[in-house]
Amino acid sequence: MKGITSMRSRLLSSGLAFMVTLAMLLAAGCGRGHVMHMNGISVYEHVWVTAVDRLAPQAAHEMQCGEPDLAYVLLQRRGRQPSQILVEGCGQRVIYKRARGRRWVMIAVELPTERQPASPQDPHPAPPPPAAHPG
Repeated sequence: MKGITSMRSRLLSSGLAFMVTLAMLLAAGCGRGHVMHMNGISVYEHVWVTAVDRLAPQAAHEMQCGEPDLAYVLLQRRGRQPSQILVEGCGQRVIYKRARGRRWVMIAVELPTERQPASPQDPHPAPPPPAAHPG
C-alpha cells in the first residue's frame, strides 16, 4: 500500500509540475505583444515594426526612393505575421511578399503613369473627302 501511495504522490506532483509548466508556456505565448489592426488585418505590432525595418532599405534601393518617402500598407498575413506589404512612394506602388529566411521579394510593380501631352489642334485640318455623285 505504501508503494501505491508514493506512486500516486509522484504522479500528482509530476502532473502538477506539468500543469505549471503548461501554464507558464501559455502565458509566455500570450505575451507576444500588442496586436495592431491595419487594413482590417490583425498582426503583432512588434512583428510589423520589424518587418518594415527589414524591408525599408531594400524597398528604398529597388524603388530608388528615400526611406522617409515610403509608406507601408499590410495586404496579407500568415498567422499574426505580415506576408504581403504594399510599399508606396515616389509615385510608385510595389508589393513585396515574405520569403524564406525573413527576406522580402518584389512580386508586383505599378510605375507612375506619365500623362500624354494633349495633342494640339492641327491648324490646317485635312479637307473632307469628296462627295460621291450619283451617276
